[in-house]
Amino acid sequence: MTGIYRVKVMTKKLKYDFEIRRKITFIRGNSGTGKTTLYNLLRLHERGERVTVECSVPCITLGDRNWQYDLTETTNSIFFIDEDAYFLKRVEFAALAKKSNNYFVIISRFDFDSLPYSVNEIYEVRQSNRFHVLQPVFEKDTGGFRPSIAIVEDSKSGFQFYCKNSVDCKVISANGKANIVNALETLLYGKNGECVLIVVDGASFGSNLNGVMRFIEKNKANRFQIFAPESFEYLLLDSPMFQSIITDRSIIDNPENHVENHFSWEMYFSEKLQNITAKLPCKYDKSKLNSCFSDKCCHKQTKCDAFIGAESKQLAIMDKHGSHIELFAD
Repeated sequence: MTGIYRVKVMTKKLKYDFEIRRKITFIRGNSGTGKTTLYNLLRLHERGERVTVECSVPCITLGDRNWQYDLTETTNSIFFIDEDAYFLKRVEFAALAKKSNNYFVIISRFDFDSLPYSVNEIYEVRQSNRFHVLQPVFEKDTGGFRPSIAIVEDSKSGFQFYCKNSVDCKVISANGKANIVNALETLLYGKNGECVLIVVDGASFGSNLNGVMRFIEKNKANRFQIFAPESFEYLLLDSPMFQSIITDRSIIDNPENHVENHFSWEMYFSEKLQNITAKLPCKYDKSKLNSCFSDKCCHKQTKCDAFIGAESKQLAIMDKHGSHIELFAD
């Protein structure tokens, strides 16, 4: 199942209108914000009540009863799940959802570490009279920012890349997305006035976003910016280095039309980069950065016709990725 799906749920007094674009979408918010009302309206629709649901694929609620059967026997549908569903935190649900050819909308105030969801697919319900829309929780910052410290989720090739290309910026690996807050606490203990860049793979950082945002809110003596492209591999694929190789730009610009059977877009871009470079000088290795991605051509010492290593230093200065970060040299 791929693509973007517009969902409308309507009664005479209420109307929800939003789009779903990935395998996992989160709708959150406190009580009274309208998130649970959406689930209840879908339940009423299934019972034949006067609720109109418009979508090009079935929109189905997934409850505790027979959830394994419903999940395995249903395809090309959007499942809506309320936070009270006991199975949400079970490893079995994550495993079945990963194999499933369906989309999932989880309505919950809580985070779920077992599910790799994107920071860009976490929403809150905003209401204006009878109309309800989904507002992204994570807002991209396009303001100029020159960090003194960069905390990088990655500890391998991505971390090596940022270390090689940083300018007057201390780069530290958190050794995993779950360690970002601990790394920040250790690094900034007793410090004020630091400009801290937090670099994460946005496609799978959703369950960790709340913790980082709470830390930022409590530490206003320092400045922070979260740089959350889909993944490090996505940045490489979208760099000038591959413009002459990737002829179908929709792979980068509209991945929702291509990503299928991948729990996260991060996995998709990693696989795509490895396949594209498998027989090229710039063969990608997740554990060790290929010098083609950071140095001049190894034998010509000039810009290569196909692999422009020097230009890869401009990767993080792209407004389209949600940040104008002056981290790398021109």
